[in-house]
Amino acid sequence: MPVLRLAMDARCVRLVIDGVARYVLNIVRHLTAREDVTIEIHALTSDEVHPRLASAPGVTCHEVTRAPEFRWNERRLKFEQSVLPRLLRTLNVDLYHATWNYGVPRRCPVPAIVTVHDLMPLTFPEEADPGSRLRRWAWRRSTRIAVKAARRVIAVSHATAADLTRLLRVPPERIRVTHEAPDDVFFEPVTEAAIRGAAETYRLDGPYLLYVGGPGPRKNVGTLLKAAALARERGAPVRLALALKAERVASILEDNGLPAGQEGIVPLGYLPDDDLPPLIAGSRAFVFASRSEGFGLPPLEAMASGTAVLSSNAASLAEVVADGGHLLDPDDVPAWADAMARVWTDDAWRNDLAARGRAHARLFRWSRTADQTLAVYREALGAYPLSPPGRGSG
Repeated sequence: MPVLRLAMDARCVRLVIDGVARYVLNIVRHLTAREDVTIEIHALTSDEVHPRLASAPGVTCHEVTRAPEFRWNERRLKFEQSVLPRLLRTLNVDLYHATWNYGVPRRCPVPAIVTVHDLMPLTFPEEADPGSRLRRWAWRRSTRIAVKAARRVIAVSHATAADLTRLLRVPPERIRVTHEAPDDVFFEPVTEAAIRGAAETYRLDGPYLLYVGGPGPRKNVGTLLKAAALARERGAPVRLALALKAERVASILEDNGLPAGQEGIVPLGYLPDDDLPPLIAGSRAFVFASRSEGFGLPPLEAMASGTAVLSSNAASLAEVVADGGHLLDPDDVPAWADAMARVWTDDAWRNDLAARGRAHARLFRWSRTADQTLAVYREALGAYPLSPPGRGSG
């Protein structure tokens, strides 16, 4: 059986799992389970590596940095351009996969792949970190180097692929699209007891719409708050629960000219991963009005759960949600209010949305993403064969 010795940037897989870390963990799980090729993964990690990666079969972790240094600074850029090439030579790998937009050395000693999840600092600069001009410069420089030096660039959506060509002039023939997917837990049935328990924990004593996501400007939470208020004015007693801290919700309400105690608005605070499936399954609908996404996993997770989805049609969301949800202009508040009222009162429409969404979500699986990723690896290796069994790794 052929052997692929793969170095993978896993510095993002820390103790708290975010979207990119989830991408890495799922790719690793499915790649190492293949029966047609043996894949040995050398994971480059921080000192806070998550146990799911550290204990994964077929994975050897190499601590290369402290977790605080994962944030953008000159030390990170120096590591990627000066230290990483020497490390890749020492590991004697066939291929290097940079998993988060950047991290490919300009003179990479082995064929490289980079996955680009989004280009938010370029497509939505108002949400970029305002505290450090150096950090923003380092992000732009490292990303440009990575997409130029990599043999293939993986984009997580066709929208992100188009941004790569439009903003960074990456030739379309070097880009491959591999969609992300919901975790398996979202496809599993949720018991009524679990739904009731989650509702009691978060004091949700009646029907609710649910938003899960960040509070930043591109997430466009203000549209949801204004639409919920308008729907109530029109007679639909909608209640909107948001996975945000109360103070952030109060600030967004104020920014949008709504009172801090707006009726029907329920801040839930931070939601642990284990609480997401029952809260999503127990909601009348999942609402997501983002103006820009690289992929758009939250509405897809809701669709996998069998929950009706009202989503923005912006950027990748039209591609990911498609006809599995009800798509709206992210800034059309009256249309959002109408849709919220309808999903609140029209059970037939809500159930049809839920059924369509669940069927659509089944098209997205991490096993398929891993298959497509391996195909990109083989393409990047080109005429270079995989390592024969028994080659040393030192």
